[in-house]
Parts: sequence; C-alpha cells; structure tokens
Amino acid sequence: MSSADHGPTVRGMPPASGAHPHCDDLAERIERFLDGELDAEQVRELDEHLDDCLPCTTERELRARIRELVREGCAERAPADLIDRVRARLTAVAAGPDAGDDGD
Repeated sequence: MSSADHGPTVRGMPPASGAHPHCDDLAERIERFLDGELDAEQVRELDEHLDDCLPCTTERELRARIRELVREGCAERAPADLIDRVRARLTAVAAGPDAGDDGD
C-alpha cells in the first residue's frame, strides 16, 4: 500500500501501517481528549485509532508533554520581593510622569 493510500501525514511524519485518512482531523480531538471533553464513545474511538496509528499516538504524547511542561512552568511563583517591585513600578508608570510633582 502506498503512502497516498493512507491519507495525510501528521506533521510531516509518514503514516504508520494502518493509518486512517482522517488523521489530520484528529489534532482537535486529541486536544479535547486532553481537556477531558470527550464522551466515553469518542474516547473509545480515539483509543482504537491510536492503537493503529503511530503518528497520531506520537502527536498525543507530544501535546500531553507540552501541557505538562506548561503546567509545571506556571506552578512556580515569583519571589515576594520581585512581585512587590513590579507592582510598585507598575503603579508608578500608571500614575504618569508628573505623579508626585506639585507643579512648582
């Protein structure tokens, strides 16, 4: 079977044996899966596809890892003194260049 018989590739990767022609439509479904928005039947259908399609499985793993890294990166909190300095600077900038000037 030629690659043309398998349909589109995912991110330039050659389709795996048994790849389906709707692979290019699965990116949104993978995102919805990772968000927990698919019903049981949709999850079952996605799982069946992923069992046969290495490129889509790789795509799901990549997207899951990106989410994990973002979540880890967002979990860190800036030091309190840095937060205070940034807030003070933002307040000064918002007040404008004439803040604190009596006009003398």
